[in-house]
Amino acid sequence: MAYSFTDMTQVGSMQINSGVQTIFSGINIDSTLTDSNCTVMTLNVTGRGAVDYNYSSVSPDMLDGELFQSLTLKPRQLQVEMMISAKDNATLRRKFEQLNVMLRKSDIAAIQFTDENDRYYYGVYTGWDNPKEDANELVFTLEFNCSNPFKYSAEKTIAYNNSAVLTVNSDYPTKPYIEVSYSGTSTTLDIINTTTNKTIKLSGLNPSVEKIYKIDVSRNSILKASTNIDGFTNLVITSDWEDFKIKTGDQIVITPAPASTLIKYKGVFL
Repeated sequence: MAYSFTDMTQVGSMQINSGVQTIFSGINIDSTLTDSNCTVMTLNVTGRGAVDYNYSSVSPDMLDGELFQSLTLKPRQLQVEMMISAKDNATLRRKFEQLNVMLRKSDIAAIQFTDENDRYYYGVYTGWDNPKEDANELVFTLEFNCSNPFKYSAEKTIAYNNSAVLTVNSDYPTKPYIEVSYSGTSTTLDIINTTTNKTIKLSGLNPSVEKIYKIDVSRNSILKASTNIDGFTNLVITSDWEDFKIKTGDQIVITPAPASTLIKYKGVFL
């Protein structure tokens, strides 16, 4: 935090500038709720550091110690400490009404912090620490549950040349969106990651009419043509759909060779 003070001969004022602001579902809570009558500020965020794991083991009879079974990531819990300072009680109450509108979501939403502005967490608001409300200035903590502990970058785009070596800005393999333009005669389309030997195969196509195929592994969707016809029925059952991912160093080969290929992805980080 940085503090600035006026000269003692003048009317004093103090400004506190936080190094981080909270963005929930695309709305900056700090800047949206702050005005001439009220200051809302993120003071601290915890839960963005090291992650926790679920450890599973068994203790068989006649065996010292345990037998390891599995290790999986726990959900990520984010705690956002905030301050609200209002000129009067009516302003304070109205700001909390507006905050409740921002936080009320029926589905998982993106959570972002301005000191980490190319990383997105995905979670839901679950509650707060319910401090004593006996003043017009309160410090409170909002709690968010991220069932998926990973965080993601903004979407990246690659104009891909068939069989080129990929450079992917991600710590972990990520599920891509692959847009293929093809208007040839083959009724099948094979997309092969030659590094992992994972394949997506489409059959029963009409490329002279459809011309474009949008394979979105991350969203579990396949669309055809400019009118976005559902193409999931064209997916061959032996495809490695659930396991098809990309990372730096991989090569994607599309057969028959397309006119152009566009790959989009979100980097995965922990």
